[in-house]
Amino acid sequence: MLNYFLRSKPDLNFAITMDMRIACISLLLLTIVLFYKFKNNKKILRYTAIASLILQCSMISWFFFTSKNFLSEGLPLYHCRVSMLVISLAVIFKKEDSNIVRYVSLLSIFGASIALIFCDFDKYYPLHITTVNFIFSHCFLLFNSLMIVKYHHQSLKIGKIISTTVLLNLSVLIVNILVNGNYSYLIELPSVINVEPFSLFPPGVVIFFCVLIVWIVNKIANVRESKAVNLLENESYN
Repeated sequence: MLNYFLRSKPDLNFAITMDMRIACISLLLLTIVLFYKFKNNKKILRYTAIASLILQCSMISWFFFTSKNFLSEGLPLYHCRVSMLVISLAVIFKKEDSNIVRYVSLLSIFGASIALIFCDFDKYYPLHITTVNFIFSHCFLLFNSLMIVKYHHQSLKIGKIISTTVLLNLSVLIVNILVNGNYSYLIELPSVINVEPFSLFPPGVVIFFCVLIVWIVNKIANVRESKAVNLLENESYN
């Protein structure tokens, strides 16, 4: 059973089934429900951050021991995996009020949701470490990101969003060039959008959408935070 769970040879004729998609979307909805249930219990964030970090360490270890191309395939340099590590470590070391944590949390609310809706598994049928890790890592990422945004209200200005996006993606791009990888799709875009004119300059496309996503989610979060503050002020006044 353990050998099957940790197998390294991809499954032939792998295809994502409708049952797998329904399961991912169901867990996405469950994560949102759990957030609303536990949103006033900030202590739980530390436990979910530790769980997320354990999942990332297990995934890195699996790639290290099974992949012939660990440097080009196994590093945690996709946007969601970077966010998982940043948020987990920030929470564990009580540094979650920084701008970079706010940034990756805003990005991940959208990114983790999209990942669970349009699940893109490695070529292994369940149960496998990659499928289990993919699902629960993104669920924890979504939950942790929502908690971070709820409890840490600093707004990001557009200049900060742009500079952080460029720095993050430029760093990953340099690694891609050095190890011949495609982390964060900065060399080749996902097939659904890998068409002209997008395919002419993938880094520009990724940076543009990251800036747009963070800016929009930041605006939405600011509106919700302002309403919450106004509601508290009205209750205090009454």
